[in-house]
Amino acid sequence: MLTIDRLKLPQRQDLQPLKRPVWAFDLDGTVFSMKRVIHHFNDFTGKSLKLADMTDYSFAKVYGLPDEVAQKIIDETQTDVILNSNVLQKAADLAQRAWQHGYEVDIVTARKEQYLPATIQALKQGHIPYRKIYIGTNDKGPILEKIHAVHYFDDQGQLIQRLKNSSLDGKCELTLIDAPYNQGFECDDRMAV
Repeated sequence: MLTIDRLKLPQRQDLQPLKRPVWAFDLDGTVFSMKRVIHHFNDFTGKSLKLADMTDYSFAKVYGLPDEVAQKIIDETQTDVILNSNVLQKAADLAQRAWQHGYEVDIVTARKEQYLPATIQALKQGHIPYRKIYIGTNDKGPILEKIHAVHYFDDQGQLIQRLKNSSLDGKCELTLIDAPYNQGFECDDRMAV
């Protein structure tokens, strides 16, 4: 009787293990609602704006504030926003289904690195699966290239249009999460959440 405990084959250096396709998601305005941010800006300014009133991506422009003041409001309320914003259920369900069907799910966010622990907690609370989090960058194109993303979801129209006009066009489907502040931008697809 012949018993083979372990078949040793020569290792091929030119073969890479098969990788699962990557779907990448932004967070704020894509997986998590922007309404909590709007609530804080309303408290600060005494206004009562709603998401429908956000016709520009810049809170400073919409609220008529200097950029520094708007950034200060964001910095002072960011942890609360991260931990208490509602999950946009359609996007969360999509991430969960992608994960269940064998796709990797990566998070690509411009949030500052200091908010990584709160971000991980919010993703866990929202039952959002992920393989990796890329945090602290506004230039998302190189990351999407590096991870070979086949689909990317974001609410920032300028960014999606810039990516559409880059080397990612045709390699990565670029879906714009529909919002009042991102109308008129070119994308592969729009998704209402």
